[in-house]
Amino acid sequence: MRQNWNLLQELMTAIEEERLPSFEKEALDDARWLEDQFVPDNLAGDRKAALRFVIDGHLKILLEIGAIDGVSFIPALGSAKVALLSAPRLTAHGHELLNALRQPKLWNAIKTCAIQTGLGLTAETLKAIIPKAIQSLL
Repeated sequence: MRQNWNLLQELMTAIEEERLPSFEKEALDDARWLEDQFVPDNLAGDRKAALRFVIDGHLKILLEIGAIDGVSFIPALGSAKVALLSAPRLTAHGHELLNALRQPKLWNAIKTCAIQTGLGLTAETLKAIIPKAIQSLL
C-alpha cells in the first residue's frame, strides 16, 4: 500500500468533524482511493475489500504517527483485523498536521524543505520540518 496524503487529510478531517463512520461508508464506494495503490493479491478481485484494506492502512498510519487515537484494530475472521472506533479524535500533533495540509502555501514549503534536506515525509521529519517551513514563510 502506498501512503496517500489526500486520504490521510480526508480521514483526519472526518475525525475532526466527527463523521468518520459515514466517511468510511462513502469511501468504500470511491474507487479513487485505489488509484496507484498496491493491495494483496487475495483482495485484487474484491473492490470493497481492497478499499477497506487501504482505508484501514491509512488509519493505522495516523495511529502510528500519533495523529489520532480512539481507533483500534481487533482480530476478526481468519487473520483479518477490523477497525474499532471507540471515540476517534485528533491529537495535538494531528491538528497541527491537518492545519498544515489545509494550507497549500505551507504544505508546499514543507515539501520543499523535505526535498532540500533529502528527507522523506515521515512523521518524525514532519514534526521537525513544520516549524522550519512556517519560519520560512514569515
